[in-house]
Amino acid sequence: YLYWREQFIDYRGPKLRKRRAQMMQLLAFQTPTASPIDSSDRSLVLQTIDRWMQQKGKRSGEADEEALIEALEDLDRYELNGTLFSIKKQPIGFVMSQRLSPAVEVVRFAKGDDDFPGIYPYMFHDLARRLPRQVRWLNFEQDMGLANFRQAKRSYSPCSLLKKWRLRLADRAPAMR
Repeated sequence: YLYWREQFIDYRGPKLRKRRAQMMQLLAFQTPTASPIDSSDRSLVLQTIDRWMQQKGKRSGEADEEALIEALEDLDRYELNGTLFSIKKQPIGFVMSQRLSPAVEVVRFAKGDDDFPGIYPYMFHDLARRLPRQVRWLNFEQDMGLANFRQAKRSYSPCSLLKKWRLRLADRAPAMR
């Protein structure tokens, strides 16, 4: 799912009107504070993912929490940029991304508290605003074959859906009979 970075800054047009309205609904309540994620924020991020898993009815191992925990343990090694969003010091969401090339930022993790409608559009808006000008694209990766994930990603009106390829080494040994 490939998007122009600019579309998250203003959410212009009829296809993104709903996302803009959601973000404005959140901002009418209160503007979240955004702070860079570092190793001291591990417990707050884990608290957010635990809340997210509760709201989605997921048990341990049914989501990407293991990969997220690994990423949190070594943000610098993976060159991840993370932002934690809070209201009144309560974590309500986070986004972690990685520069794929000078023009492309990949969103690796994004989790938000459903009790705060508009947190996702706001997090993506904040990310897009903070990125350097040379970053023109946001890549939201695959939908893992999950219908609700696919619907959510398509609701942001991607410019392009890129094919994902899986490569594996062919077995070089001749088959034994």
